[in-house]
Amino acid sequence: MLWYPPRLDETGADVVAVDTNVLTATAASGTVAASGTCSDWTSTAGNTLLGRASGGTTIWTEYTQTSCNSPMRLYCFGVSETNAVHAAPVAGRIAFVVALWPPSGGLAGADASCTADATAAGLPGSFRALLATTTATAVSRFSDGTPWVRPDGIPVAANLAQLRSR
Repeated sequence: MLWYPPRLDETGADVVAVDTNVLTATAASGTVAASGTCSDWTSTAGNTLLGRASGGTTIWTEYTQTSCNSPMRLYCFGVSETNAVHAAPVAGRIAFVVALWPPSGGLAGADASCTADATAAGLPGSFRALLATTTATAVSRFSDGTPWVRPDGIPVAANLAQLRSR
């Protein structure tokens, strides 16, 4: 169960006051959205699902549908860093919400956006966007292990099962 959504950006600022919709293409069950994935993030045609950065349980990945032609925020989850986060009360891999991202450049473009924002904020490690494609679920892009926490150290998910079930 997701108790604390990754509603902070890479600097620790709460994005809920600004814009709470986050691009996911992920249904509440953790499956790929029936509405599509914007041609695996290479097209501005079509529709896809948005999550809500302020939502827990299922809403954090499936809240509403949107057109692929608008830039949207992304969730970014660390994939390489396993060291404790020294400034935070809980150690883990960092999860944050990226600034607006236009669906273009495929998953590599989304991952690059996550990495650029993390680097600009001084966050160590590698990051991937939590996005589904037509052939894979969003959580399939991650491995189990160290839990994910927001930049302020608040837990997001202890493992893949928690990400998958929300």
